[in-house]
Amino acid sequence: MQPIEFLIVIATFCLTAITSVLIPFLLQIKRTARKAEILITDLNRETPALLKSLADTAEELQRLSSSVNHKIGHTDLIISNVQRSSETLLDTTNMIKTNLIPIIAQIGGFSSGVKAFINFFSSKSDR
Repeated sequence: MQPIEFLIVIATFCLTAITSVLIPFLLQIKRTARKAEILITDLNRETPALLKSLADTAEELQRLSSSVNHKIGHTDLIISNVQRSSETLLDTTNMIKTNLIPIIAQIGGFSSGVKAFINFFSSKSDR
């Protein structure tokens, strides 16, 4: 066997080995490409509905956010009014306390004087 014939036999075995490995690899690539095509087709079909749903959800969230902001503003006004009312009530209570305590003390003193006067005369009349 001459060296050229030997090289042809080796080249034939190498080509056969490469072909036996390359064919299943190419078949797998073909299957993968088909599955990728199916996936892309499904995504193209489902994406518009998904985008519409997301847009509707975003719109609803924006409406809810606006409503919550409006109610928070309204609640702030109510809290401010309650705070002013409580301050007015505290001022009124302080004024009543400041003005009524001396009057109550005078009435208490007058009442004690009247009781002492009545006790004095009732004890003299008992004798």
